[in-house]
Amino acid sequence: MPLTYKEAKLLEKEGKKHDKESKLLETYKALLMTDTSQMHEDMITEHMLALKGTREMIFPTVLLDSRRYVFQIFIVRYTYQFSGFSDY
Repeated sequence: MPLTYKEAKLLEKEGKKHDKESKLLETYKALLMTDTSQMHEDMITEHMLALKGTREMIFPTVLLDSRRYVFQIFIVRYTYQFSGFSDY
């Protein structure tokens, strides 16, 4: 049975949403994998802000207490691990 106009538009909208989510995930992965060891301090700050903004668009935050979020702690540790910091 052929799709109605409304069904076709809904499928098109879902496809565009899927494409946007895929691009955000690819961007997020690229940001996570970026080597920041040779970056200037200002560039690292910009990189972390981009990473945070992208993450907030993709993943919901889970409140741990009034000051911290579980997922943010995980990402910071993961990011520092790959950027050469050993404090975590």
